[in-house]
Amino acid sequence: MFNRFSPYYNNYNNSNFNTIMIVINEGMDILRKSSYTPISSDMVNIWQRYTQSILNNVISYSNSNLILEYNLFLTTINSLPPYERLSKSIEKLLEIARKI
Repeated sequence: MFNRFSPYYNNYNNSNFNTIMIVINEGMDILRKSSYTPISSDMVNIWQRYTQSILNNVISYSNSNLILEYNLFLTTINSLPPYERLSKSIEKLLEIARKI
């Protein structure tokens, strides 16, 4: 999945990183299914709340600014359509995963 040239390679054995990648993959599954099932705003909100609870559980207090960063990010994309909100949330989670 990750080769040594990947920006995520150093985190591959980190269980917190792997947990965040599972959340990202679940979000990507929702995006894939959007071609035949439209993404509702409620679905995105539920996924984002789920993501926030996972982040609260896996990110240590020393990295709590990452949780704040993600929460602030969510407020900035709140007016976008559901598909774009989900897509941008996944991108932000990938950025956060790199920092763990």
